[in-house]
Amino acid sequence: MNKYGSLISWLILLLSIPLFVFITWAYSPMKALPEVSEYLKSSNMVDVLVDKHIYFIPKTDAPEVGVIIYPGGHVENRAYTPIGYRLAEKGIIAVVLEAPMNFAIFDTEAASDVIMKFPDIKWYVAGHSLGGVAASEFVYKYKDDVAGLILMASYPAKDVSKLDLKVLSIYASEDGLATPQKIKEKKPLHPSITKYVLIDGGNHSQFGYYGFQKGDKQAKITKEEQMSIIVKSIIDFIKE
Repeated sequence: MNKYGSLISWLILLLSIPLFVFITWAYSPMKALPEVSEYLKSSNMVDVLVDKHIYFIPKTDAPEVGVIIYPGGHVENRAYTPIGYRLAEKGIIAVVLEAPMNFAIFDTEAASDVIMKFPDIKWYVAGHSLGGVAASEFVYKYKDDVAGLILMASYPAKDVSKLDLKVLSIYASEDGLATPQKIKEKKPLHPSITKYVLIDGGNHSQFGYYGFQKGDKQAKITKEEQMSIIVKSIIDFIKE
């Protein structure tokens, strides 16, 4: 091998190392807490189906409304099963999407799978943190396919202020990542009729069940309390 071939080989090796490190890191996400296993079991009120995505289907009445959830970045999607299960208990179909390499932004159109599977359902698209960015990207492109956008500790990367769409933004006072100040700064990207819900004492990590996230602040309420506020806020928003 001549010196140029040797140089190219070394360059390929050097470039492949960061890619290998990223892939290894991406496939080692923040894990769901052990108690989420209780939300992955069917009950007399909810059928839980795992088929690529995680489906929570109410048994009580024929559901007419659904929520599709994009998980937060580098977080195992099972961490969002408490939201899905509790929504289904209230008669709303909920689906927690699987994200490639645990980053929903790598497949922003994943919600299309669910919408095509249940075309008669009135769908809302939701997302936590980076998952909210992915959800807003989907809504920006397929606004006619959804009834609304639900952002949890998140904000859109693009201007969706002109979209004729219901938007709910849930954020927390102790969030160290999507801080209240950042939410305020990003308001111009949202429709003027966006509904904002502040969770007093909540933080970024407790939008899912995956433990404490680096860079966040300590919450002043329990994760169960925060989850109850999240679910109630979503249900109230849908009913409006």
